[in-house]
Amino acid sequence: MLSRLVLRAGPYMLGTGLLLYLLSKEIYVVNHETAAAACILTVIIYGIKKFGGDVAAFADKLNEEKLASAKAMKNDSIEMLQKAIEEEKKEQWRAEGHSYLFDAKRNNIAMLLETNYRERLLMVYNEVKKRLDYQVAMQNLKRQKEQDHMIQWVEKSVIQSITPQQQKESIAKCILDLKALSKSAHAAVREILYMSLAFVCGVLVTVLVFAIICLFRKMASFGLFIERAELSGQSFGLGQGLPQMRNEMPELS
Repeated sequence: MLSRLVLRAGPYMLGTGLLLYLLSKEIYVVNHETAAAACILTVIIYGIKKFGGDVAAFADKLNEEKLASAKAMKNDSIEMLQKAIEEEKKEQWRAEGHSYLFDAKRNNIAMLLETNYRERLLMVYNEVKKRLDYQVAMQNLKRQKEQDHMIQWVEKSVIQSITPQQQKESIAKCILDLKALSKSAHAAVREILYMSLAFVCGVLVTVLVFAIICLFRKMASFGLFIERAELSGQSFGLGQGLPQMRNEMPELS
């Protein structure tokens, strides 16, 4: 109990003893400034006790507002930086796409150059072909003209070499050949007529043979029918008139 009292009253006793010591030794001299200091201290303590909470709340409010504004600025800065990062990523992606775009443009330019090259090759081919066709046509025309000239020269030479007597002989020979051809044509027509007549005769003979064969088959079937009738007539007593029909059958035939 005593120890607790000493522990609780120790600081107060220390402060009081120190104050008395300063006053007794005149280290601190009491004068009018002491009263002013006591009044000022009293006013300060009263002000702290009376308005300290409101001032502290106001200061805390100002501090919170400053912290909120600073946090808002921080968040805005973070969002801005994130947007900048996203924009930078998009720009990097676009920069990567630019390489594909440049490759496509290079390919298009290469295709255009290749197309122009092929068109020029085709134009050169057509021009060379036209010139070669012209040379071939010139050679063919030259050859044809030479052949025509040679034929005309040969005909002219042959005509000049033929005498009037040879002309007469050739005309007479042509007439004889035409007569021989006409005779052979008549003979061929006669042969054709004879062959057609023989064919018609053969057809008629064939038809006649078939008719005779059919007639003999009918007569044979009719004789069998009469024999069967005689047999049936003898069995039934009606065979008196059948032999007379059988005797008359050759007359019908």
